[in-house]
Amino acid sequence: MLLLSTSTPAHHHSLKVTLLKAHKEGNTPTQAVMSGWARALSLAAVLVVMACLVPAATASLHAEETLASQFAEFKQKHGRVYGSAAEEAFRLSVFRANLFLARLHAAANPHATFGVTPFSDLTREGAQPPWSACRPSWASISGIPWNGRARGGAPRGGKPAPTTNGTDSARRVGN
Repeated sequence: MLLLSTSTPAHHHSLKVTLLKAHKEGNTPTQAVMSGWARALSLAAVLVVMACLVPAATASLHAEETLASQFAEFKQKHGRVYGSAAEEAFRLSVFRANLFLARLHAAANPHATFGVTPFSDLTREGAQPPWSACRPSWASISGIPWNGRARGGAPRGGKPAPTTNGTDSARRVGN
């Protein structure tokens, strides 16, 4: 919709004629109303936007090629063979996400080294060691610390360990 706030009846008539002429020629109303300089300016704006998008698209393609080559190198180095194309695509997406996280951590801590590891194609759940499933939950051990000693400091089924001063009062604090 065109809004002309300071137009005259003569201007309305010429605008109607221009729009009717554009309709007969198959042009849109916008094309009909735009003057030569406005068309040139809009064309220049489109060219500037495209000039900005081409390097971004090229960089994106280069990043994908780099990612694909890094993933191929990773698979060869660590002997990874996936059972299907779907599994490989999934592992590539996990690899991409883990590499992104590594870059974030590297940016946050420049003194540390982050990058591709033998676990780069594993999810957080998949990277758990096999023995972690055997570890009891905190609820099931109800207060027994990981050092294998009961709350009083005595090993399970044994006597309290001797203290440095010969008494075991220091170990029984809190009972």
